[in-house]
Amino acid sequence: MITHLDFELSSICNAGCPVCSRRIYGSFNPFEQTYWKFEDIKRVVGVDLVKQLKFFNVCGNFGDGMGNPDIVKVAEWVKLNNPECEFHISTNGGIGDTTQYKKLAELDVRITFGIDGYGDKNELYRINAKWDKVYENFKTFSKYKKHTDQRFTIQFLLWDQTRDQIEQIVKLAEESNITHLHLLKPFTQHSGYTRGFNMKGEYTHSLTLTEDPIIDTLNRVWAKEEFSVLKEIIKESKLKTHPLVLEPDGHLLKVLPHKIKNFIPKDPKFNEEELVKINSINKQSCYSFNSKNTDDLTQEYNNLYITYNGYLMPCCMIPPLYSFKLNHSTDDESPYQIEILNSVTEIGIEQFSLKNKTIQEVYNSGVLHKFVYDKFKSNSQFSFCKTTCGKCIPLI
Repeated sequence: MITHLDFELSSICNAGCPVCSRRIYGSFNPFEQTYWKFEDIKRVVGVDLVKQLKFFNVCGNFGDGMGNPDIVKVAEWVKLNNPECEFHISTNGGIGDTTQYKKLAELDVRITFGIDGYGDKNELYRINAKWDKVYENFKTFSKYKKHTDQRFTIQFLLWDQTRDQIEQIVKLAEESNITHLHLLKPFTQHSGYTRGFNMKGEYTHSLTLTEDPIIDTLNRVWAKEEFSVLKEIIKESKLKTHPLVLEPDGHLLKVLPHKIKNFIPKDPKFNEEELVKINSINKQSCYSFNSKNTDDLTQEYNNLYITYNGYLMPCCMIPPLYSFKLNHSTDDESPYQIEILNSVTEIGIEQFSLKNKTIQEVYNSGVLHKFVYDKFKSNSQFSFCKTTCGKCIPLI
């Protein structure tokens, strides 16, 4: 039974965040900036499926859901056919206009704003998410929320360089009747450094994440009832904020042009350390297969992912591993990518296509079971699934 959809409605985004599938070292990857048209969304989802959904999530790997001009229409359609379905959008807040945010608030939509600093500091990570626009949209949603407990979240990344902003963000959360504050340890690149590039692709700074026990304490979702406890922890911890890092060779980091070619299946070669890690994991869970109980792989309550370019996938974690490499291979794919690319190539990417089929029809074809789900039964799942599992956080 399909109960949750994670629909990438748009590959359009105003920002250039460092850790993003959209770009590598300041250069944007070769993908089409597009969005799902409203009529196509109604066709592939269908009223029958909407009526059984518990959750409709709009997040995305390459774009911001607010980059879809039909976003309000989609939310209205889902809510009209299933008022009990939770409709959630993740956004940086710097895209879309106040009219849209007002309507979404009135429709009882949940929104998570990715805000990683107050004022100009937000752009240390959310590059090109202009604060005035972010703040205007954020406050509009806050003002027109349908009811006090309507889920309204800020996600804040705990970089060394923005820790002095946590108190200001908590204050903003309290003033705006935020229901949840998600403090999150960010993913880092290059041995602890994450390099920021402006929209022209020029290196500007690096962000870091230093291991600190207090970060593990902060690293979770805080409900509004806990904000006073959170403020006390911050006060007592005396978190040190690090200065911006400028790496001497940062400006030299460029993606060299390469010959574009299709991926050719090959044997994945894991090193000894990777094999030890993979073989030490003997239990699989899957939020895509069973969103109700991720540890129970005998029952199906599926949370499925729809890509911006029209393919049905088990989850949001897998598409970035094949999206470029399938047709833009550089022969440097990791063994984790190779396992998935081999399988997609063998099955045929068009078997996942929603171009002429509905979500239910593609699901009923069994392609997702052949691709991922059946592998759980024989303990032959992708190494990526074994080592990534647990990173998906249910939003209910």
